[in-house]
Amino acid sequence: MILYVIKVEDTVGGTREVDDNSRVTVYRTYNKLLKQCEDALANSDQAQEATTDSTCIHPSFRSDKKMTFKRFKHECYQEEWGLDALVVWTQIRSFIKGSITSVLKCRRAEGRVDGFHRSREEYLELGARECRLEMEQRKCAYYAFESYQRYMDAEGTWDECDRAILLLNQLLCADETTREKLKYDKVYVDEIQDYTQSEIAFFFLLCRQGGLFFAGDPAQSVVEGVDFRFEDVRSVAYYLYKDEKNKDRFIPDKPRTVNVNFRSHAGILNVAAAVLDLLFSTFPGSAKELPRDEGLFLGPRPAVFQYVKDAKLKELVDKIDGVVLLAMNDQEVKWLQDLVGPSVVVLSIRDSKGLEFPHVIIVDFFKSLAKEHRKPWRQLLQGKQLDAIRPGYPELETHLKQLYTAITRCSQRLFIAETGPSTPGEAFFRWILDKEKAKKQDVEDVAKMVKSPDEWSATGIDYAMNAEAADEIDQAEFWLGKARFCFEQGQDHGLLSKAAIHSSSLAFRTKLEECERKDELDTAQLEQDGAELVQKLASEGLLLETRKVCDLLLPLLEDYARTALEQRALPLLPEADD
Repeated sequence: MILYVIKVEDTVGGTREVDDNSRVTVYRTYNKLLKQCEDALANSDQAQEATTDSTCIHPSFRSDKKMTFKRFKHECYQEEWGLDALVVWTQIRSFIKGSITSVLKCRRAEGRVDGFHRSREEYLELGARECRLEMEQRKCAYYAFESYQRYMDAEGTWDECDRAILLLNQLLCADETTREKLKYDKVYVDEIQDYTQSEIAFFFLLCRQGGLFFAGDPAQSVVEGVDFRFEDVRSVAYYLYKDEKNKDRFIPDKPRTVNVNFRSHAGILNVAAAVLDLLFSTFPGSAKELPRDEGLFLGPRPAVFQYVKDAKLKELVDKIDGVVLLAMNDQEVKWLQDLVGPSVVVLSIRDSKGLEFPHVIIVDFFKSLAKEHRKPWRQLLQGKQLDAIRPGYPELETHLKQLYTAITRCSQRLFIAETGPSTPGEAFFRWILDKEKAKKQDVEDVAKMVKSPDEWSATGIDYAMNAEAADEIDQAEFWLGKARFCFEQGQDHGLLSKAAIHSSSLAFRTKLEECERKDELDTAQLEQDGAELVQKLASEGLLLETRKVCDLLLPLLEDYARTALEQRALPLLPEADD
């Protein structure tokens, strides 16, 4: 997650100064920006009175005491809470501790940070569009939060919400001179869906009015603990500046949408759109439903490998330069990295977000799902009992966003592989193949695995076009033979049928060219065979080949048939030398 902080002068050309008055373009990750502000505030006159630590505004924020999701799941989470660990973590980070309400509570408390979060009543009263858990689930989540907070107090640990709220409070309470030194003219934030409300508030306080630019995709909100909507951005501004005169001028414009995808082709985007349809139909309000992305060009559909053996998977990876493997979790990443070796990039889906790669293999997404999620995933893909899935398995919303994110990392060739059977995996393959969004490949033949069926077909079409354009029949037969091989590899029966008709036309033309005398031909049979062939060729769109057949037939037909052909068919066909 990269934060681009832009200062308006000297952004193009010129030298870059490094003194405090420089006007430069700088790039900061979010954590580095936090550290920069903490250091500046720690060295201000106000902060020096509160602490002697010049490296951090809060001495207790030791790295070994930081609470991450991994640590939360290992040390704090209890199955008796009745909710998935990630669901609980998200409720804590996004709604209970990391909301703009918590920031404002801290501001009113003049510097104290402990205990600034939504009360139980405030959390339970949230609207259904903001927090999509059922009431009983919210009660469980808040009970879990209270247990979590007791553990934090006992162990002296802290989380990102504590750090963000304290820093925001320090910014709000700082003198105008200190705050002005920290501000930028322009702040550009990519992947805005990765941030909680309190973190978004931080960007507002660091930027002069009118200088913020946020970009992101809510459907890719897969950072652990963040539940994002673009409405949250405007809410943050509203609450921060509600006491200001003419507060509306501080509220950002409504978000604009971009629906042309410059990364992925239509073959990939069609699969991504199908996954989004599942997300929106099962979890309304999980992300703003926007028009589908349109690719700038067509491309092959993803290839799916069902029950591919480890050795074959490694062999496939070795044959595709620059391929990247994506897995659901860290355990899968380690296993895959050991399998394919250190020269191949293997990432978790979360770590891959914001990146792009030409060739991607998504490995064991469904096989690695927890047992309790396998049946609801099957029901989801079958379109059954969605009303029960929505409240009973809210974690499937995150799974769908992860799958969507993994698919959209790819720009050229996408493969979806499962190394073993699983209920949701089998349901997914049926679902995606029935929708004709992907093509199944032979997992025993690596040559067929390297090239997707659509890629074989595309190559075959190029060869078939060469055959149709060839001047000599033997050249046409050569290229058509290559085309048929590609169509067979791609198991494209429609194109194989088309190639068979083309072949029969070449044989017909050969027969006519080899006939030395017109009286050796059965004219009536010739007209019948020719008419049937021309009809087949025209129905397949092989117009150039149709013209070549007609040109050969023309001098061999009786006057009536020749006149009909000249008047009705030839004007619609291209010239043979076009």
